[in-house]
Amino acid sequence: MKEPKDIGMPMKEDWEILQFDPNKIIHRQRELGYILVEKQAKYEDLIDLKKPTRDEKSTEFLDGGKGVGESEIRANASQEYSTTFIKDKLSPARKEYLKAKIDYDSFCNWIQLLRSKGANLRTEMQLSGHL
Repeated sequence: MKEPKDIGMPMKEDWEILQFDPNKIIHRQRELGYILVEKQAKYEDLIDLKKPTRDEKSTEFLDGGKGVGESEIRANASQEYSTTFIKDKLSPARKEYLKAKIDYDSFCNWIQLLRSKGANLRTEMQLSGHL
């Protein structure tokens, strides 16, 4: 059995088995799609909370006698908003979502390449008179 080519990263799929079984291909595409949807939903939930979280922090400064503009600036610069919310929650969720999107898109591209390969083989067989 020949060894797989080292592409610099571990392979996540058993490509040899997948390319011959359409049921496994569609099942894997659905799995990756569901993972993508979950990561996207988590990220978008945090995006929806971004403004309310900042506004909540902003009201603390309004109560301290600051103006609206200044209180928003202070809220944006606050440790709780910039580090706790943005860096610790939103950024990791964004990265997870984008990685899931890359996995899903790569798999869909692989399927398209597999279809092209099959179409090319059929064309070659027609040209050579074997089909």
